[in-house]
Amino acid sequence: MNVENNSLLLNIFVEIVMQSLGGMFSSLFRCSILLMFPSMIGSQGRTFLMVYVLHGLYQGPIANIQRNVQDVASSMGCNIDLQITHSKVMWRMLTEPYVQVVQEIVNDSDEFQKETQNVSRQFQKIRDEVMGQYGYDSLGKESVHTANSTQEEYVVKTRARCDCECK
Repeated sequence: MNVENNSLLLNIFVEIVMQSLGGMFSSLFRCSILLMFPSMIGSQGRTFLMVYVLHGLYQGPIANIQRNVQDVASSMGCNIDLQITHSKVMWRMLTEPYVQVVQEIVNDSDEFQKETQNVSRQFQKIRDEVMGQYGYDSLGKESVHTANSTQEEYVVKTRARCDCECK
């Protein structure tokens, strides 16, 4: 139990004791209590009871709902701040490797150019063969362009290669 409940119970207990003592020793007190009950049944009594009930609701559940809404708003604001901070950190972590790679490429651009030229030279033989130029000049033969379509020209070149390799 918290302090509010303890003070409420103490107030109720003191009121009951006072009314009991007043009822025991004073006939005037008993008469006023008996006259108060019929007025509680009337419109003024109902109004008093409604005000008392509304006061109890406002002090209890409604005040609690208000505190809960304030706590939720505060919690959501904090959560959004954490998400923004976390997103910034994650963005930095994700972009850092890319920035490093790009920086290394920029720093090593001369070496990169040399490597691309080496790769280009290594694939020149394959490129010449695919384009149909490798193997004909070394054998003294030139490409035959008697075909009307690309497919026919491909067939002629393939047969010429097979004939040269089979001998």
